[in-house]
Amino acid sequence: MELHQDIVRREVVLDADLDTAWSALASADGLQTWLAESVDVEIAPGAKGTITDHDGVVRDATVEEVVPGRRVALRWAASGHEPTVVDLTLEPLGDDRTRLVVVEVPAAVVHAVSTQLVIAGTSAFRGPALVAA
Repeated sequence: MELHQDIVRREVVLDADLDTAWSALASADGLQTWLAESVDVEIAPGAKGTITDHDGVVRDATVEEVVPGRRVALRWAASGHEPTVVDLTLEPLGDDRTRLVVVEVPAAVVHAVSTQLVIAGTSAFRGPALVAA
């Protein structure tokens, strides 16, 4: 399996401090302002719901991890499609600016990498950020 196949990585520098940027990640209402047309999932580990994009595609979503003030990771899949893991990470830059990095990785790639790390005796896998580095 080619590890970089179908991996999407985007980053943008926001004219916002970390707290303001976090508010756009930490709630369904915040995500709905920029990520999707409709977000119906609580941003809490294990929460399940749906995210509907601006083209009307509905994705079943599960929140995998939340690191307050820094990161939200979720797994989502549209009907008939393989799931992907989406990692949204904030990095404070100072001067009221924050970098947002969005990485989307097929769940099969995440599974393959984590399996190989377990076989190698490494248990520090942290999701798509490692795969796309």
